[in-house]
Amino acid sequence: MRESELVWVEHGGHRIAVLAHVHANPSRLPILWIHGLTMSVRFWEAGMFDSVVADRSWYSISLPLHSPSSCSDGEDVCE
Repeated sequence: MRESELVWVEHGGHRIAVLAHVHANPSRLPILWIHGLTMSVRFWEAGMFDSVVADRSWYSISLPLHSPSSCSDGEDVCE
């Protein structure tokens, strides 16, 4: 699997972690993955489909309050 890069997106006061797996020469559109309630931004890496790795870039997004993302002002509850 290609190396990943953890990038940050600031939106509405939240700091959102995005794990980027960029394909140098993709032949298909990229995919965005969002993990489940008890998972992390790295959830998709271990079991990624071979066809996705071979043909696409893909990005895993960690929602606010899911590590390593955070809510505005570091609060425990997002409004």
